[in-house]
Amino acid sequence: MSGLLAVAVACEPARLSDLGTLVQVLWQFLSLSLFSLGGGNTLLAEYHHLAVAQFCWLTNTQFADLYALAEAAPGPSSMLVGLLGLGAGWREGPLWALLSAYGAEAAILLPSTLLMVIACLSWKRL
Repeated sequence: MSGLLAVAVACEPARLSDLGTLVQVLWQFLSLSLFSLGGGNTLLAEYHHLAVAQFCWLTNTQFADLYALAEAAPGPSSMLVGLLGLGAGWREGPLWALLSAYGAEAAILLPSTLLMVIACLSWKRL
């Protein structure tokens, strides 16, 4: 148990005001996008790892609360990514929070959407 506490204390939240960090966060969601074709919940464990363990944006409780909010709201389960982006940028202020939320949501939706559009257009030709 003390090992878990040491990890929690040592975790320093990533600062999104550093543009390089924001680009790294967007790249993480871009690279995960193509794996989420089965639905956003297929990547739930990876979302948790990124938000809680790797970048320390949220606590376990905050992550669970955001997941519950995303599941309770109507719409796609990828809404969680926008909420994670919002939580990631919240320490930097509302502008960074909105920028990271919209950026994360676009990063998770755009590649997989483009892949499906290309597949549909190619299928129509066949």
